[in-house]
Amino acid sequence: MFTWEGKPTVTSLQVAEAFGKEHDKVLRDIRNLSVSKSFIAANFGANEYIDPIGRSLPMYRLTRDGFMILARWATEKIKTPLAVAQGPCPFCGASG
Repeated sequence: MFTWEGKPTVTSLQVAEAFGKEHDKVLRDIRNLSVSKSFIAANFGANEYIDPIGRSLPMYRLTRDGFMILARWATEKIKTPLAVAQGPCPFCGASG
């Protein structure tokens, strides 16, 4: 876990890994959220990472609030209860 503007965060890469999703799908889901621009600015920090072959690729840093909105959006989209769909919580340590 990292901090961004003093808040604990996880990356979109960590979210993809924790839920067994492709990272590009997580990025798409974040971009498709129906929330205010101010919420996005406060809870989804655009960033980049270097992949194993040296490319600079996009990622986001999500605050806990950003993570929860993304998880709720995903569970509503697939009609799965939040507690079941969340899997291991990146904010909760290894045990969830």
